[in-house]
Amino acid sequence: MGNFNNNLIVKWRERFELLVRLTLGVPILLAGLQLALVGNQLSFDVTKLATWTNTEKVFALPLGVFALLAAVTSLIGLYHRSMLLNRQLEKVQEQIAISNKQFKRSDEQFKLAQEQFMLAQKQYSLVYTKENYVLYCEHKKQIEEHCEKIINGLRNREGIYYEIDYEKMYRYSFPENSYNQMDNFSLKSVRTPFEITEIIQENLERMCESLTPFMHPDSPSYKIDACFAGVGVYFFKPKLQEIEDPLLKIEIFLEATFEICGLLRRISIIKNESFTEIHQNIKLVEEKYKIA
Repeated sequence: MGNFNNNLIVKWRERFELLVRLTLGVPILLAGLQLALVGNQLSFDVTKLATWTNTEKVFALPLGVFALLAAVTSLIGLYHRSMLLNRQLEKVQEQIAISNKQFKRSDEQFKLAQEQFMLAQKQYSLVYTKENYVLYCEHKKQIEEHCEKIINGLRNREGIYYEIDYEKMYRYSFPENSYNQMDNFSLKSVRTPFEITEIIQENLERMCESLTPFMHPDSPSYKIDACFAGVGVYFFKPKLQEIEDPLLKIEIFLEATFEICGLLRRISIIKNESFTEIHQNIKLVEEKYKIA
């Protein structure tokens, strides 16, 4: 269609150029022929009025032919111009169509890129979650092994009178870590020590003042047990209560308290200076009741 229009435009341009030449040439030829035939009868004296008034009548044929050809040439020129304008409009429409196709293709490519980005983001999130889960489990395992070494180094009695819920202790000691986010990879907690130290010290001082029933809800030993339970350490209360000698109960309880506080100190739940004070209070209780 485009080639056909171009050929048609070229043909009409050739016709227009031919008519322009005819518009100029034919009247000149007719005027020359007329001069050759009747030129001896014409007057070219410009001072005479008849020369000016008869000129239009004498050259009426060349002038008429020129006017006719000029009108036809003008019409053909206008038609040729309109064809050029239509062709330009067609080209603009073709460019708009091409631009629309390119825009549509770009939009499709953008949507595809968005989908690929979202897929990559999901894959990254999945990989990150898996890696974070592995890091969380490894760190928790490392803390558990670290705590076991500490307890084994502190324990001086064969019997075991408490257990540690490492899952709870880990959540308490490292609240900034989770299956989805790991922030602390060290063996020490960055948690600010709360009233656990005051509770232990206060109740050890109460044990120095008087020996109350062991593990009674109002007794100092029960308060200390409840404090440790908040961290994830649980006394075997029935096992302790089965011991008939009350001083032996206190002795084992104090040893276990020393071990647990030593563990909490090593992972920074209890400050070093606070642990020293707790140790001194334990010694005061042992001296008061003559526990070797």
